[in-house]
Amino acid sequence: MDHRSKEWFKAQTRVGAWLHGRGVSVRTAGYYAPFDLITDGNTRIEVKFAELRPINPAKNLGWAFNIHRHGKVSNGSVDFYIFRCEMGKRIGKLMGFSNAIHLVIPSPIDKTVIAVSLRSLIRGQWAQYLNNPKAILEFEKRKNGSEKEVTA
Repeated sequence: MDHRSKEWFKAQTRVGAWLHGRGVSVRTAGYYAPFDLITDGNTRIEVKFAELRPINPAKNLGWAFNIHRHGKVSNGSVDFYIFRCEMGKRIGKLMGFSNAIHLVIPSPIDKTVIAVSLRSLIRGQWAQYLNNPKAILEFEKRKNGSEKEVTA
């Protein structure tokens, strides 16, 4: 297992633990599954992770997530993407951050690469997805026609 594979596995495990701690029970999907995690309600989740770093020529800090495989985006087998925004050891410590941020984004996503800046995370298009596992529970409630109250 190479370095990136280990990091990916750690990120997937940490996202699973993060979800579990917020009332979303998940398990790891099979190796050949086109998604990473699946909930008890059969919601399919793809985990993406990136470290905080300069993401553009102006050196603005943020995270860049590859959504594509071999240049193609295939959302058909994914209900949600979870972007795990890691702070990174050097920059995170410098800025006083330590905990990862999670963006819970419903499928589909139509771009091959998503760049999330610190500014867009706080005040922009990504703020609505910030640390929001409740979106998954609400999706399952609608999908299954359940009247169970969502409390995450």
